[in-house]
Amino acid sequence: MFKSVTTALFCVFACFQASAQTSAPSSVHQQVLLWNDLDKTIYAGQDHKTYFIDFENISVILSSILVKDVLGGIVRKEDVSQLPVDAIFELDMSDLAGGTYDIELHSYTGVIRKTISLP
Repeated sequence: MFKSVTTALFCVFACFQASAQTSAPSSVHQQVLLWNDLDKTIYAGQDHKTYFIDFENISVILSSILVKDVLGGIVRKEDVSQLPVDAIFELDMSDLAGGTYDIELHSYTGVIRKTISLP
């Protein structure tokens, strides 16, 4: 009896987890972190096609940087988990068309997001 109840509960859990993963986007599970000095953390170069991300202004450890278009599609992904916490990361976006993009800084606990416009 115990084995069948355990198996049934496992099946219910697995089915629930599978439906949750297919019906909800992954960003729902990540907390959006609010940042007061976002303009000092993510800022544009003179050409407005290069953005700099100052890790020293961030109190969380970053795992990756994503750039998304207006439809939410990922147009760039950078693994930054091995970079030092005092680095300034240069994000070259000169190959992207003009328009609106989101730069997302992914940590192990949430996401910092900034919307930018490329000329």
